[in-house]
Amino acid sequence: MLFELTQPTGRADPYSYYEALRRTAPIAHAEDGAIVLTRYADCHAVLHDLRFGRADPDELFTSIGLPSWKQFPALWT
Repeated sequence: MLFELTQPTGRADPYSYYEALRRTAPIAHAEDGAIVLTRYADCHAVLHDLRFGRADPDELFTSIGLPSWKQFPALWT
C-alpha cells in the first residue's frame, strides 16, 4: 500500500490508502527499509520517547545522496 501512495491514483486520493494502512499495517516497512508509522498515537509516542534519537543531518542527507542539503532552507532543523 505504501507503493500505491507514490502512484498517480494514490496521490490523487491518498486518504483511502491512509485509512487502510492505519487499519491493516499501522507499522509498515517501506521498500527503502524505513519504518512508517501510520497512527497519530504511535507517531506521538516515538517523537516524545527519548530512546529514539536524531540523526546527524550531515550524515543523514549525505547517506541519501543529498550532501548539499544546506542549500535547501526547508531541510534545516
